[in-house]
Amino acid sequence: MKIRYTFNFPQSMDVGGGGQVIRDITEHLAIVAEVKPLDFLSKEIDFDVLIYFGCTYFSPEVLNDFKRRGVKIVIYPIFDRMKPLWQMKLLKPLLYFPILNVYSLRHKLISTGDVVIAGNNSEKRDLVEIYNINPEKIHVLHYGINDAIIEKDNDITEDLFINEYHWKDFIFCPAATISERKNQISLIRAIEGTDLKLVLNNTQSVEESIEEEFLALTKNNPNILCLGKLSLDMLISCYKAAKVSVSVSQAETAGLVNLEAAYLGCNVVVSRLEALEEYVGNIADFVDQNNVTDIREKIIAASQKPYNKEDKQFVLHNYSWKGYTETLVDLINRA
Repeated sequence: MKIRYTFNFPQSMDVGGGGQVIRDITEHLAIVAEVKPLDFLSKEIDFDVLIYFGCTYFSPEVLNDFKRRGVKIVIYPIFDRMKPLWQMKLLKPLLYFPILNVYSLRHKLISTGDVVIAGNNSEKRDLVEIYNINPEKIHVLHYGINDAIIEKDNDITEDLFINEYHWKDFIFCPAATISERKNQISLIRAIEGTDLKLVLNNTQSVEESIEEEFLALTKNNPNILCLGKLSLDMLISCYKAAKVSVSVSQAETAGLVNLEAAYLGCNVVVSRLEALEEYVGNIADFVDQNNVTDIREKIIAASQKPYNKEDKQFVLHNYSWKGYTETLVDLINRA
């Protein structure tokens, strides 16, 4: 099987887990098939399958042309909505509006797929109810934990982080950026007036709309350690030095950082989102991400609990990229 893939933004623009998921999926597929990025300069179609990651700002006619020439199309919408479902459904008439818009474009793009892969069941429901995608061709596959973390687990200890920053048993909020979506402002407000210590990473990337407030809350705050981008080794060590990993995000498709945290020894506190309940329902404490009091109480409770060593085995057993790849190849072959 010869596979090509493409997506709707340069990797240099990626500031979240989407880019990592694309790398993980394509690298694992490359073990069992020929996998390369789509060559836009090539005049020949020398592949059987085209995977498109995304659901916006790409011409559906490109995918339809390949499909007419016998190429199987696999779509990864990676769709996680920020608005309530009822609100999104009110805009469904835009699917039939005579002028091209985001809603109709997404419908056209996703509908080209012979196979559509959702990262969780709520994403599948949203694709059906908001964009009228045929549910029979949508398949839910849960993403896996990064292999490199598993490979480095035995070689890296908490000491790397502790020796560098002299902090231990803190609250860690892993995220690719500081933003309204990741909701770190609510977390910072939740720990105000407590003796909890909070570590934030990737603080070199702060969303403009909250930058002033973020700096006011964190500057000269002895209980908040603002770090830049961490190397993988330092990230692993940070998880191991932390007591609790917190994600109070407003929207997620998978929340892979929560799997990493549970695997590496953190108690996990996360937003009560359908996708996160599906991925880490057995190993996490859930909070109302918009309720500062609830966030504070759940974090304090989690910081006082011992780590459950069975969480590591839960992650290993349920989130394997090997099993994911086997299922994906089978779906493509049967399409």
